[in-house]
Amino acid sequence: MRPARASEIFGSRATLLLPLDAADSIDYGLLGAEIDPFTAAKVNGICSDGGSGKFRTRIGNGFDRVGALPAEKCGGASVRFRIGACRMSPWFSR
Repeated sequence: MRPARASEIFGSRATLLLPLDAADSIDYGLLGAEIDPFTAAKVNGICSDGGSGKFRTRIGNGFDRVGALPAEKCGGASVRFRIGACRMSPWFSR
């Protein structure tokens, strides 16, 4: 999927919430399932991890895994997505 042109950025964007399990770890299965209804509805785009306190995904493997889910699911459904990249680490942000 190529980057969107300014004229292609319009309409409704769905925002993903970061699901956590009982151990306060990211529930990747639930995150993947959260994307499915949005791609089925053909929203104009999906926003992932945009800076609303989800810094835990910025450390190591978490960033890659949270970014890969929308890339795979949205790319296959031809729905645009955006992966937020506010800060790499909570320590830098603090």
